[in-house]
This record gives sequence, C-alpha cells and structure tokens, in this order.
Amino acid sequence: MTSFSPDVATIVASYIPKYELLDWINVDDLAWDRLSSNPKAIDLLLANPDKIDWKWLSRNPAAMPLLIANQNLIDWDELSTNPSAIDLLIANPDLINWEYLSSNPAAIHLLEANPDKIK
Repeated sequence: MTSFSPDVATIVASYIPKYELLDWINVDDLAWDRLSSNPKAIDLLLANPDKIDWKWLSRNPAAMPLLIANQNLIDWDELSTNPSAIDLLIANPDLINWEYLSSNPAAIHLLEANPDKIK
C-alpha cells in the first residue's frame, strides 16, 4: 500500500476544492485509471492511495505534489505530456520522453533549447 506524507496531503488540499462522492456510489466500481488523471479527484486519490494508477496520475496537472513526493512511481513518458511538470522534467532531463514532450504546450522553450533531442 502506498502512503503519503501528511505534508503532501495538506499542500494538495490547500489548492484544490474538495469534492466528495455521493453516498450511493460504490468506490470499487470507479475507473481508477481515469480518476487518476482527473485534477478534481485529488482528494479521492489521497484517501485511496492504493488505487492510484501512476501512469495516469503522471498526466494530471493537479498531482504535482504527489508526483514530486513519489518520483519512483512516476511514468516519465506520461509526465512528459504534463504542462505542470516542466520544472520536474528540467531537473531530470535524462528521463524526458522528447516525443511525448512535443505534445506539451508548456514545453516549447525546452524543445527549442534541445532541437537535437526531438524525433
């Protein structure tokens, strides 16, 4: 089971409004892969860290505190598409998927600075 630092949970909660599931929704029936990519599902994901799909979470622009705290679980290909991940990608250039980065609208400056890495 994955657990998170209380500091990470506090940081994330302070930036994202809290959404709650309705009582009649069965948590086990949810599509956790898709929820992991949903910026509004961070509270639900924090409450159910064992259900996080890290590939999809790596795409989630609202998940940066979780991703930074759990870099060993990041899918770096998917993170390369995440507009909020530019600083983390710059800090880990060997892990960037340059083809995927080409679809990231926040990465133009990084692509321009590294034309030799673009496929």
